[in-house]
Formats: sequence, structure tokens, C-alpha cells
Amino acid sequence: MSQIDEIERAQSKIRATIALINEIERAANEALTAIESALQGPFNDLANLPSDLPSQPCDHRRNHRPGRPSRIDSNPDLRDFILARIDRMTSTALAKDIAYHFPPEQRVGKSVLHEWFHKNRPKSHPR
Repeated sequence: MSQIDEIERAQSKIRATIALINEIERAANEALTAIESALQGPFNDLANLPSDLPSQPCDHRRNHRPGRPSRIDSNPDLRDFILARIDRMTSTALAKDIAYHFPPEQRVGKSVLHEWFHKNRPKSHPR
């Protein structure tokens, strides 16, 4: 076998290898395009949905503070009871009224009432 035949054979192998590499590259580009379009679809659909997120991010953060919620905020009956009377009674009188109407595990003292009211009072309430 002559050197020319060997060179031609090597060139033929190189061309076949280049063709194979081009085919692999084309298939990889098609796969990448399919993956990108598959990933874009769900997110584009979500972007067009109406959002039920809170309008004020600060309200959302304020309502999701770390730690345990207060005993008053955890008990809707106690909270409603306090809100119905807090503008008409002192903390001491309200604490006594709570002690009369609620079992011992649901009672709160005047200090807790005072602290809770100052954290939760309406902006329009006089200081």
C-alpha cells in the first residue's frame, strides 16, 4: 500500500469523524432547544396568571414574624372579647373581666393587654 492510499484513507476517516461530530453537535443543539422551550413554558404560563399575593410586602412580613404568636392573637374569642371592651375599660379592669369570663389557661394579665394593644392599635387611635 502506498503512502497516497494511506493518506486518502486517513482523510476519509477524518471526513467521517467530522461528519459524525457535526451530527452530534446538531443533535445536541436540538436537545438544548427542546429543553429551553420546555423550561420556558411553565414559567410563562405562571407569569400570566393573576396573583393573589399581598399588595404590600411590608404587611406580609409583619404578619410572618419569627417566634410564637401572642396568646391574644392565637385565640379569636379572647381577641374579639378584648377588642369589644378595650376602648371602654382600663387594662386592670379588662384583665379582671377576662378572668371572670375565661378559663385560667386563656387568661391574660394587664401587662400583656397593654403591650398587645400598643402593638396592634389602629393608626387613628389617639395615644
